[in-house]
Parts: sequence; structure tokens; C-alpha cells
Amino acid sequence: RRGATVKEVQIMLSTNLIKKPKINIELCGTDTNIPPISKVKIMEENEFEQFTLEWIYACKSSLYTSVVRIGGAGDKGRDVIGYYADGTVDYYQCKHYKDPLSPSDYYLEFGKLCYYTYKAEIKVPQNYYIVASNDVGRALLDLIEKPAQISREIIKNWDKYCKDKITKTETIDLDDAFTAYINAFDFSIISTYPIAKIIDEHIHTVYGSIRFG
Repeated sequence: RRGATVKEVQIMLSTNLIKKPKINIELCGTDTNIPPISKVKIMEENEFEQFTLEWIYACKSSLYTSVVRIGGAGDKGRDVIGYYADGTVDYYQCKHYKDPLSPSDYYLEFGKLCYYTYKAEIKVPQNYYIVASNDVGRALLDLIEKPAQISREIIKNWDKYCKDKITKTETIDLDDAFTAYINAFDFSIISTYPIAKIIDEHIHTVYGSIRFG
């Protein structure tokens, strides 16, 4: 809008309320000989977030009053947010990696979830979904399926993966209060969607017919 400050413009650009996703047809390609799973695996990170947004909007938007794509720097570990009518939220975190995710790939994201909810900068979500282009590996899946172990692994690996990486401007130490918060955190809210299931659901939508048709 006219008269907006640079900071306000940056916020408006980085926090984009999605009413209906727009498809960049040039990015979708037209070669039907390439399997959908292969197309997903060669996407750029930004396009993968857009693909995830399309899937949520087309297949899950009935759950939410609005869907917001954050993404990029400063997303505080939330690429897409689904808002329920009662004010609670779901978070979707996208990871476009060439290999299945390992625990070491994800300690930082666990750390962000704990830190930013501890500081009350974001809400504790009702559900937190990992959306990975090559799925999660066996070790990370085992950890997700045993949520009581996640807090111990975060604390044990904090200095290596989280302490100096949560923000670019601050070192985050584990004091007694924050450690107690992590130990008490309900990590059962975390789950993952198999990428094949996401593609199967997405492909039957209007977005899928354009992107994979």
C-alpha cells in the first residue's frame, strides 16, 4: 500500500495469505513421460513449497478457515500454516532433500519448534507435519514414533545443531527453564506424510491435472 515502510512491505511479501494458490505453468512442465514422483524430486525448494500448498488447499482446506504460506528466512519453522476456526493451528514444514531425512537433518527444526513456542512467538500447533520430498529415513521415523525420546535427543544434540543456528543474531543456551520446557513438550503432535500419498492426492485435483497432466 502507499506510504508503507520498507519493513511493512517485507512483512507483506514474506507472509502471504493464500486464498487460492496460483500455478506457474512454466514450472510444471508438459512431459508426461516423467513420473510424478520424479517431477517432485527435481523441483526447486520454492516450487516444492508451492506444490505442498496446492495439496493442502485442494485436499485439506475444508479443515481450515485460512491457509498461509510463510516459507523462506524468518519462517520460524513453519512453511505453511492452517488455521482452524477456533484459533488453533497446524504447521507444515517442507524439506526438499535428495535423500530421506535423518535425525541430524531435523534437530534444528525440532529446536525451532521448542524455542519459538517457549518464547510465545508462535503457537504450539495442534499438529505438526513433516513434508519431505524423499520421505523420512528409518532412524527419524523411529524417533517420531517414540515421541518421548525426542526431547532427550534434542537436549543431547543442542550445542551441535541448534545453539548457534536457531537465529543468526543470538546464541540460544539451554538454561534450566528452557530445558524443563523441552522435557515437558508433547512431541506426539509431530507426524509425517509419505510423499507418494501426497502426490496421489494432489494428482486428482485441478492443480494435479495441470502440474502432472
